[in-house]
Amino acid sequence: MCMCGKYRCLDETNEELRDLAERLKGKLSPAEFDSVSLFEIVPSQKSIAAAMNGKKKICTYTILTWGFPGPKNRLVINARSETAFSSFFFRDSLPCVLPASAYYETDRSTGRKYMFTCSEGTFYLAGLHKVIDGTDRFVILTEEAAFPQSRIHDRQPVIFDYQNAKMWCAAKDPSTFLKYSIQQRAITEI
Repeated sequence: MCMCGKYRCLDETNEELRDLAERLKGKLSPAEFDSVSLFEIVPSQKSIAAAMNGKKKICTYTILTWGFPGPKNRLVINARSETAFSSFFFRDSLPCVLPASAYYETDRSTGRKYMFTCSEGTFYLAGLHKVIDGTDRFVILTEEAAFPQSRIHDRQPVIFDYQNAKMWCAAKDPSTFLKYSIQQRAITEI
């Protein structure tokens, strides 16, 4: 299984993300809102994201679709933070974040599935987004895994707290901003 092939936005206990979903529901048409995945999000689904609104010059919530169309009709869902900013494939991509309460990994050697959470509750997966063929799409940035994630997979998503997520979205040079990734996470076998 690929790195970070599924994450969770809403859960039973996260009031902050439930409030966000309710606010978004008031801003979207019923059909638009119904097309958004709010719980477990997998590639090719629409998800809540935050990105800079070019017109207003502020970070706002929006809806993005997970994955860039790639070679051989394969969906590219992740980008290595170490090389994404020098890659022609990700050229013209802008920073975004995906609010989350958990992400999932599968141990390649045992097939066991694990859920990762942060003690802060809500965290933000760093991403890149751009419009491709009329659809605003995103990929999740990854970095070398820290312990305990490194026992499961050699990569993990770049994760920010709220304040650093806003700064990431507004960064003039996002490649230098990745050092603010959160390193403390909890792991649960599922």
